[in-house]
Amino acid sequence: MPTITAPAPWDLPIGTTPPLDMLGTYYGVPMADIGEDGDVIALGHVGTHRMVAALRRHAREFYGERYPFAFSTLADVTDAMSHIWVVNTGPSDADWHLSSADPSTPGAFPVTRWTS
Repeated sequence: MPTITAPAPWDLPIGTTPPLDMLGTYYGVPMADIGEDGDVIALGHVGTHRMVAALRRHAREFYGERYPFAFSTLADVTDAMSHIWVVNTGPSDADWHLSSADPSTPGAFPVTRWTS
């Protein structure tokens, strides 16, 4: 996965990013867990090294893991990352539900997904 940084959430056009309940912001990267398998999303297309740093800090601060990814290589962690575009398909008065989308889809916004 190349190390690129696409628009950060705070640089997106108004109305692009729905109000999502993020669990924390680490090194400027808003993050949240998704699903029940330990997957994580970060708002924006985050660069590789910043995403790894944010994932480690999220694991330490949110889950109390002292040495996250201690037995993993950088490639192990980055191979599980992908830059995708999503839309919130949930009703505005309920939990959010993200679905993959083309960047041209109205309301689509970029996320970096890490699959555990």
